[in-house]
Amino acid sequence: MSTLPSSNASARKGPLGLPIWNWLFPVLLWVFYFSEAVSKISEWATGHYHPLPRWIKVGVIGFFFLVLIYYKFFKTLKVFAFLLLAFAIANYSLGCDNPMENVVVFGKYLFPIVLLFFFDERVRAAVNLNILYSSFEWLLKFNFVLIIIGLVFQVAIFETYDGPRFGYNGLLLTSSTSTYAYICALLYYCFKFNWRKEVLKDTGFWIVLVSSLLVGTKSLYLAVGMIFAFMVFLVVPPKKRLAFAISVGIIGSGLIYVILNYLDPFKTIVEERGLLSAFLSYRNELVVRDVIPFIQAEWSWVNYLIGGVCDIKSRSEMAIIDVFYYWGILGGCYYLYLFYKHLFSFKQDQYTWFSLLLLFIVITLAGNFFFYSTIPIYILLLRERILTSREES
Repeated sequence: MSTLPSSNASARKGPLGLPIWNWLFPVLLWVFYFSEAVSKISEWATGHYHPLPRWIKVGVIGFFFLVLIYYKFFKTLKVFAFLLLAFAIANYSLGCDNPMENVVVFGKYLFPIVLLFFFDERVRAAVNLNILYSSFEWLLKFNFVLIIIGLVFQVAIFETYDGPRFGYNGLLLTSSTSTYAYICALLYYCFKFNWRKEVLKDTGFWIVLVSSLLVGTKSLYLAVGMIFAFMVFLVVPPKKRLAFAISVGIIGSGLIYVILNYLDPFKTIVEERGLLSAFLSYRNELVVRDVIPFIQAEWSWVNYLIGGVCDIKSRSEMAIIDVFYYWGILGGCYYLYLFYKHLFSFKQDQYTWFSLLLLFIVITLAGNFFFYSTIPIYILLLRERILTSREES
């Protein structure tokens, strides 16, 4: 069986005399960042997203598949074949009018699985991860400069939201992309310093923290609060940790209640549409208005097993619900199993369990986790940082 290239002298060389594999993922990171920047600029100028990220994603998936075929990773290819078969049966059973749109959505769901499968221990052994980490940290600094420019000079293109709501996210495409990128970045720095207090002395961490606060999403504020609460939890004597956790839960719930009931625009939403609509940014109403009626009208027993959606715009924008909406009960469980198995393919400890809990809460409440091509790269970076930190400790 063919083996992947390694970082020794016999490996194929790329720029600066390093193996070409060392540059593959750093280049992908910047390419996806700037391709989504092109989309953001296009949407701001014309009202329509540019198709460039879509075509880049297609090219990357095609490249990864060719590599998997060349190195005879047939077991991995069987997994993708199963997902493709489930997708084809589900969509054929529904007889959708827009099959190409569904193919695009299938590609969105497939990309994170392909990336995590591809970047396994065989590829990891061939890559100088310090180049990837350095590229990520410089990207965060670059985007921080754009956020500050947007804040100081009120540059519309760098704003997170259209309209009066506060937030600046630089050239990150959407509020969802920004939320996941900065949660991964915060956790990245925490694991870089093994959750020790030295992280608070690192300039990069403070750049990410300030950026997170300026992005302006509720999920990021929640994540920042949970991360700092966990840092304090780690230094609390073990006998007092349960009381501390309960206290934090009560205080956090109280703060959320006050924000939603006494601060605009959330206060207005609560008065007009209810507390749940304010907390979920109307996503609960999408479930009642779009998701449930489509399931009741169109799904057969086959679709309950493997899903099927004709108009992806009818999704709830809550990522976990949307996985089961698209893949069904059986397919959704299998998809999430694949994602978890290859994202956290190592023994869990209190730090990774906390990270999983944080990501699960945000993914459940927020949308589009599986939809944007840069998010899987940020998740991959977090996984590699965790593994590197364990190797160094």
